[in-house]
Amino acid sequence: MVEVPLGLAEIMTNDSGDRHVLAAAVVAKADIIVTSNLKHFQEKDLVSWGVKAQSPSGFFN
Repeated sequence: MVEVPLGLAEIMTNDSGDRHVLAAAVVAKADIIVTSNLKHFQEKDLVSWGVKAQSPSGFFN
């Protein structure tokens, strides 16, 4: 369980519908977000947080 501090998701710059996912990844100190929806997690929005996005097929191969 990850508790995201108030206001953190709002400062994320990725797709507004998935900002909570990036915020949770940051709080959990995750290195990678595994998703089939890579267009909502562009490198330009993740790099400053030290997170990368990868597809499931790329992650498990």
